[in-house]
Amino acid sequence: MASRKRGAVEGEGETALSRTPCEHLVDFKSKRGGPKAFKELQNAAIKIEGAKGAIKCVMCGVTRGRLYACLVCANVCCLGSFTVSSSLSTDLPHALVHARLYPDHSLAVDLHRAELFCCICADQVYDADFDRVVIHSQSLALKCTPKLLINGMQTELATNKRITRSNNRRMKNGYHLADHAAQCESEAYGSSLFPWGLRGLNNLGNTCYMNCILQALIHVGPLKNFFLNGGHTHNSCKNKNLRSCLGCEMHKIYSAAFSGDHSPYSPAQFLYSWWQHAVNLAGYKQQDAHEFFIALVNGFHSSLSKSVPDGKCKSAGDEDCKCIAHQTFSGLLQSDVSCTVCGFNSTAHDPCIDISLDLEPSSPSANTVVSNCCAGVRSSKEAETRSGMKVGATLYGCLDRFTRLERLGIGEKYYCQNCKVPQDSVKQMSIRKLPLVLCFHIKRFEHSSSSNVSRKVDRYMQFPFSLNMASFLSSSLMRLQHGNRILTEHDQYVPEATEFELLAVVTHTGNLDSGHYITYLHLGGLWYRCDDPWVFKESEEVVRACQAYMLFYVRKYHANTD
Repeated sequence: MASRKRGAVEGEGETALSRTPCEHLVDFKSKRGGPKAFKELQNAAIKIEGAKGAIKCVMCGVTRGRLYACLVCANVCCLGSFTVSSSLSTDLPHALVHARLYPDHSLAVDLHRAELFCCICADQVYDADFDRVVIHSQSLALKCTPKLLINGMQTELATNKRITRSNNRRMKNGYHLADHAAQCESEAYGSSLFPWGLRGLNNLGNTCYMNCILQALIHVGPLKNFFLNGGHTHNSCKNKNLRSCLGCEMHKIYSAAFSGDHSPYSPAQFLYSWWQHAVNLAGYKQQDAHEFFIALVNGFHSSLSKSVPDGKCKSAGDEDCKCIAHQTFSGLLQSDVSCTVCGFNSTAHDPCIDISLDLEPSSPSANTVVSNCCAGVRSSKEAETRSGMKVGATLYGCLDRFTRLERLGIGEKYYCQNCKVPQDSVKQMSIRKLPLVLCFHIKRFEHSSSSNVSRKVDRYMQFPFSLNMASFLSSSLMRLQHGNRILTEHDQYVPEATEFELLAVVTHTGNLDSGHYITYLHLGGLWYRCDDPWVFKESEEVVRACQAYMLFYVRKYHANTD
């Protein structure tokens, strides 16, 4: 299956960059004769006649979800933390518990994907010898010799096309490693009606943070039209170092996604280019998907700036930048600070490419102004939120909290230009200009500076599939706060459209130290789950129930009937 490559990155014809491999993998192979360490694994893929027993975790007995077979003792464990008995009660994944109980039992095989997994590192690891064993086993199902299969394939073919085609054949023939994944795999790529451009992305070593964002960007209309229509290609690129040009690599990804090939693709060269732009993030450690998105948009700005006519590509923080990245994602926030003594108001505008939202608290914040005479109330539902009633977290509620009047603390006194002294003041955020594609980041990772403790907020937030942003615009909030006063032309700015449709949901499972990102995409009226190389149809109910980490909404336009 697709390997998360911790070591040499392959997949596009040559090694992109080499990083330190998993120490547990190195130790495992050194103690077991190097390449011979996986030799016995070949038998695991041999057909077992009549074998239909359910594979289950030895600790809790669960048969569903991701299961891992230890390479040393073949015990199967899950990544859950179910309580079996008082002696086995633990919050640790059972695969990790097994690895800690038994030294040298760190490595296991993911029975869902036939990938090599390190239970201590909690991540898939790449090893060429392991891949050769898997390919050899698949060659038995294909009834061809290993020589023909291995020598006749290029690296990308070996890591991409073998994932679905050969494993589908292996699954149909009842091979042991595929038994557990049979039901899931039969649904993946099982229909020729999958939307054009929908293609899995191989995990190259803790790169699910990259894959989940790329899956969303591939289907963002303005970006898709730009790259597929030749807005930036290798031949037209004006950058001196083509191998590190993110624009060129993104064009390759679009070309691969819309080539008609549904087998998983390895974005190894894109990863290499990304590392050149973010040297501090280079390597196989898990990164934050939101930070990657922000840095990637800025990286596109740098790479694509030479494709923009002279004078139209501004600095990355300029609201008037004409590069495709900022034309797609850039919006404008407005911050109004008002003196509570004289009423003098100071307004500032800040370009943004996303909006980061705090989850609604279970109790009202001490520094939040909830007086109707100061902030006004837009609806009875929002009145409940403003009055501090305990309501479930919703995206509308988070936006309401984001744009709510907030009294600045004693240490944040605002210097009033009218009073000429620091005064108590209130601050209100609003949205001055909406982008074509609106990205929300839900703050699920928190760090307390006082206690020096970090945690993840695993709290559900309801989000709509259709979103109307009209009530959060600067002009709307001005009217709400000041009633019927005459607004200036500056205050009356209204965008072309305020309604948005949900395109993608990025979720994170796991904890702060380790976890996994996946993306749900809404294409052609249906939902699809993109989990690295795997793409499945998904139900609307599952999407609604997921814990969103990032949300991508695209602006909806209405035909003019006048």
